[in-house]
Amino acid sequence: DLPDSPQARQLQAGFPWLAFCPDLESEFRRAHFEEKLLHTRVNLCLAVVITMAFSAMDSIVLGPELNRVPSMIQMLIIIPTLLIGLASSFAPQRHRIYPPLAMIASTILGLGVAAIQIIAALGGMPILFPCLMLIIIFIYLMAGLIFYQAVAANAIVLFGYLAVGTALQLPGREFAYDALALVAANLFCASVVYMHEKTSRMRFLEACLLREMVARDGLTGIQNRRMFDQHILRVWQQSVRAEQRVALLLVDIDCFKDYNDRYGHQAGDECLRAVAVT
Repeated sequence: DLPDSPQARQLQAGFPWLAFCPDLESEFRRAHFEEKLLHTRVNLCLAVVITMAFSAMDSIVLGPELNRVPSMIQMLIIIPTLLIGLASSFAPQRHRIYPPLAMIASTILGLGVAAIQIIAALGGMPILFPCLMLIIIFIYLMAGLIFYQAVAANAIVLFGYLAVGTALQLPGREFAYDALALVAANLFCASVVYMHEKTSRMRFLEACLLREMVARDGLTGIQNRRMFDQHILRVWQQSVRAEQRVALLLVDIDCFKDYNDRYGHQAGDECLRAVAVT
């Protein structure tokens, strides 16, 4: 017996497109972001360290001439973008600032790595392609994005890489093989992220329903003493800050004990339910 609540209605309706009603969607995204926040910060720090390590390796593999532009992209675009994303995760309104900024930053990050891969391939060194695969995995699984944001960012990177690579006529067989690998990686990662987010959304709705059921009296369906204690404390603190008065109304049912003794506990329970509804 589920309570009549937005969470219960959403759970019964399902969410195959990974979308709730507007109020629930906003609440889920905030809860999802806060749940992943610590891991996202750690992942961003790791990304900075790994980028610096690859930059040092690129200087050895590509040589000073070919590595000039890739090095500038890494130091002037990729690392600052990661640091900006990390800084935004500490902002007071981070649940509003970080998600759209992270999507933009992930797109820039992916395009930057794609540009490095294309430059290396044009210079006869197509060995940097694994970096592009890593960035796809990072955007899907480690940047703290929801499913549609990660898909959008990776789609822009994929089509950008394919369009520029085709226009510049990268070596045909290698480029076709790399393009197929990128499409496959996107499909695999998108499938994993879809199932993971669907499970997260299910857990979110179930947790909300559990809190709702725990907070309500089993007989009358109205909120119980525990919720009253939490609510009155919150209202009292707000009234102190706002320097306003608080009014409390106590309601008693006249002669309820006599009614309960005369007609029985079942009738008394029905009386309590009727009063609670009104």
